Amino acid sequence: MIISDSLFCAFLTSNRSPVFKLIKISSLPSIIRILVTLYFTNGLLNSYNNTVFEKSILGVIILKRSNTTRLLTLSAMMVTILIILGRFPGIPLGFIPVPIVLQNMGVMMSGELLGPRYGTISVCLFLLLAFIGMPILSGGNGGMAVFIGPTGGYLIAWLFTPLLIGLLINRFQIYNKSWIFELLILLLAGVVFIDLMGAIWLSYQSHITLIAALISNLAFIPGDLIKSALAVIIVRRIRKAMHLSLF
Repeated sequence: MIISDSLFCAFLTSNRSPVFKLIKISSLPSIIRILVTLYFTNGLLNSYNNTVFEKSILGVIILKRSNTTRLLTLSAMMVTILIILGRFPGIPLGFIPVPIVLQNMGVMMSGELLGPRYGTISVCLFLLLAFIGMPILSGGNGGMAVFIGPTGGYLIAWLFTPLLIGLLINRFQIYNKSWIFELLILLLAGVVFIDLMGAIWLSYQSHITLIAALISNLAFIPGDLIKSALAVIIVRRIRKAMHLSLF
């Protein structure tokens, strides 16, 4: 049975919706909540190539507008997704004062989906909100102290990651090639670069050798491989469905 767009969106964004309770962020406009909720609804992903979706509310907002408007809308959506990923607490490792988090996957997706300009804008806005004290980082952290703590190098690296990913994808035209090439770019600019920058700051802030900091970062590699692969799969599906020409 087909539910009308208005009823569908009203249900998903109502206080009684279990999906909304999971991702509710009261300070964001309701349209952003609609966008995020729809994206995390299986029915939407299954209806991307359906004309019903093209006539829906989200279709009017994104598919029927200019590429710039779509990118601005997706930029706002990516900020929201980064905040949502921060709702999942980090996994402490014990031997290093930096936990395993999910938000770096959102940072990589920003560069893939939005390109170097809008991807950097979305991550910059997210980091700015965290810097002024909003508890949107993993574990409910936020504020200036986080940026000068052990995780500061990783957070600063996040700002440049979408730029590097977007430029590399643009340079090598990866979006027209096999997914494996896009994965390699994410591993280079989204894993190696972040871990290297994080290790350099960690060695300075925690008074340990750079070699020890780099070795401790090896614990992040298995999880980062999985997150990079998921980012490529999700972004390629969205990019194809929305006919985005980002670069």
